[in-house]
Amino acid sequence: MAVCGMALLLGLASAGAGPAPTDIGPGDLVFTTAKIAPSADTTLYAWDPAKNMALEWNLLLRSGDVAAPLFQFDLGEIPAHDRVAIAEATLEVYVVSQSNGREVRATVAQVMAPWVPREATWQNASEGTPWTEPGCNAIPEDRLGFQYDDTVEINQAGTWVSFDVTEMARAWQSDPANNHGVIIKSTSGGSVLYKLAAVDNGTVAWRPVLKVRYTELPEPTFTPTPTATATPTPCVNVIKTGPEGPLQVGQYYTVTYQINVANPGVQAISGVVVTDMLPLGTEYLGGSGGCEYDDVGNVASWQVGSIEAGEAVNLTVSLGLVDWVEDDGAIVNLAVADCAECSSKAESYWDIAVEMPTATPTPSPTPTFPGYQLIPLLFVDGSH
Repeated sequence: MAVCGMALLLGLASAGAGPAPTDIGPGDLVFTTAKIAPSADTTLYAWDPAKNMALEWNLLLRSGDVAAPLFQFDLGEIPAHDRVAIAEATLEVYVVSQSNGREVRATVAQVMAPWVPREATWQNASEGTPWTEPGCNAIPEDRLGFQYDDTVEINQAGTWVSFDVTEMARAWQSDPANNHGVIIKSTSGGSVLYKLAAVDNGTVAWRPVLKVRYTELPEPTFTPTPTATATPTPCVNVIKTGPEGPLQVGQYYTVTYQINVANPGVQAISGVVVTDMLPLGTEYLGGSGGCEYDDVGNVASWQVGSIEAGEAVNLTVSLGLVDWVEDDGAIVNLAVADCAECSSKAESYWDIAVEMPTATPTPSPTPTFPGYQLIPLLFVDGSH
């Protein structure tokens, strides 16, 4: 919670940070800028989908998502504990050349699938393991989506281009096991190919870099404060009841459910809405006053409005169990209640067993012999 609480402070402190590895921010916090080279990079190239390009000097970025640079970074040099807060992180790449004068717009996305640098291609994340969608394009299996508002325009060779990867770096820091790197994707622009310097480029000064500016928050000092009387959080309760069952397969039933919606708090709640999800195999017959039925979503709902503290509202809904139901099991009816002041919804369900009818055994007929009469026999010993 301390790291989240510093988000605004750290964002403001980012302005004016110089090239020095450390600087002083608000509250005398010391900020360090780590410059991290990729542990690996490669290009995913749609026009040569089986080729691995991990040892190339340059990465390719082509419009139309034909070529996409892929990077891995190890954040091991950043201290790994809860008091480390990342203020900002940028991925900086150098534009070596362009095929023509057209521009391209590009953005970055966090990679979610593991990949092997010297095996990754447009088709595969590693040898024998394909991307869910070629080009690392399945969301969220291969990568997360990206915000088009964060796109960067690339229009000139011999310049550096910077991408904001702050949220990715924070995610990698908090969950290193899911640090699978970042991919650059073209989003629009004319037909053009840009070459970006790779980690193996012969000109060291052109190689890509991840710049992470972070600080270590001081140990919190706790000052005892008087315990305040807690004010209950507004909430709503819902209780769903109905017939005990069981019902028989193949017969039509009318089933009526009762929904009790209560305000257990100490203040009134408003904007109370109740929804009832009708189970499969049933049809809506009607509900108590104000019930609205959505036949597309198969949902009944009530705009209850306000409920005073300690008060409750009782609702009913009637359904028909259609006779085309063939299998036994259960019909489960779910009611959900929410209010404007509530921080969470309340749920309650009622299930009714549906069983196959029990067959009544047919008694065996007594054999008859037309034209004959049964005569009791008396044996010598007196038995029959």
